[in-house]
Parts: sequence; structure tokens; C-alpha cells
Amino acid sequence: MSEGDDAHNKRSSHLYSEQFDADADKGDLELAGLDKAQVDRREERLRGVKACLSEWRPVTLLLAQLLQWQRPWFPALLLGLNSLFFLLVWLLDLSVLSTLALLGVVVTLADAIVPVVSATIFDANAWTDEQERELDAVCGRILDSREQAETLWANLKRLKASLPRSFSLALCGLLVVLAILFDKINNALLLYILTSALLLTPGLLARKVPQLARQHGAQLLHKLKKTKPAKQH
Repeated sequence: MSEGDDAHNKRSSHLYSEQFDADADKGDLELAGLDKAQVDRREERLRGVKACLSEWRPVTLLLAQLLQWQRPWFPALLLGLNSLFFLLVWLLDLSVLSTLALLGVVVTLADAIVPVVSATIFDANAWTDEQERELDAVCGRILDSREQAETLWANLKRLKASLPRSFSLALCGLLVVLAILFDKINNALLLYILTSALLLTPGLLARKVPQLARQHGAQLLHKLKKTKPAKQH
């Protein structure tokens, strides 16, 4: 067999594998209760997310591994980087607007430099099928998060349309409580806690910590309910 035939067979096998994975994903979505139009729409949105990350593929996988705690010391690294950032802000004594402007500069430089550096360091020909599947999974999680945010926003809009006065009163009350809270607590400390929680959330979800906490809580409540009648007797 010639080298051209061998390369053609490899490309055909790769295309068949991609088509098989796509069909399997569609089957899973249809079993989850989505019709064909919804499945096709989700596949189209997945391709859009993947296209946006095309120049960030290796970096995306590295960030996903970091946020999902692929190593035991990754949570400490995340907290350390977040602490370093807030320490720099504190040392430079930047205002809120200056900090936002600095973040904008960092994001703009990263958007311009990271794709070039990534293409230089990582060989595109060394991209494997396993890495492609990992990227598909990351894109799926990003799309899930986006759809959850869109669903929450749609629910809030429906709630506002059905109960406009109650919605406005509840929202005003919440904002007043937040204003009082922000006035009493140091804003930098509050932002540090919030950003640390956000950075640790993907890893907690990947390790299924919320589910384990609910299970342990349910078991504890069950034990307490069983001990109460015994104490009464």
C-alpha cells in the first residue's frame, strides 16, 4: 500500500470516528428528550463555540484542566494567582475604574498574543483525537453554562411579565440589602471572596462536591429524624 493510500485511509477513519461520535452525541440528546430540530440547533451552537476557541485550543484544554483540578495542587495555584492579583491591586492602590481598565489591557493583550504564542509552541499536527474529544467536552460545558444563563434570564423576564409589581418590589429590596452589605463589608475583601468562589466552582462541580454534600446532609437529617422518637420514649 502506498503512502497516499495510507494517508487517505487515516483521514477516512478520522472522519468516520468524528461522524460516529457526533451521531452518538445526537442519540444521547434525543434520549434526553430533545427533538431533531433541537439537536441540530445544539450541534450548530456547539460548532459556533468551537469556532470561537479554534485559536485557543491548547490553552483552552490547559485552563480546563486547571479549573477542574486535574492535579491536587491546582486549587492552591488558583487561589495563589487570585491572591497575587488582589495583592498587586492593593500595592498599586488602584481605583475601581483603573483596575477595570488594567483588566481590559490584560484581556486585549492576551487575545492578541496567546494565539500567536500557542501556534508557535504547540504543533497543530500533533493534535490528537483524544484532545479533540476533550475540547468537545469543554465546548459542551461552556454551551450548557450559556444555556442555563439564558434560561434563568428568560424565567426572570416571564416572572416580571406575570408579576410586575411583586418583581419590582423584590428586586428593589434585594438591591437595598446588597447596598447595605457592600457598605458594611470591605469591597476588596468581598470581591476576593467572590472571585475565589467562582474560580473554585468548576473544580467543585467536577468533583461532585455539591452532590456529596447533599447526600451527607440527607443522611444526617435521616439519622436525626430516627433519633428523635427514640429520645421521646
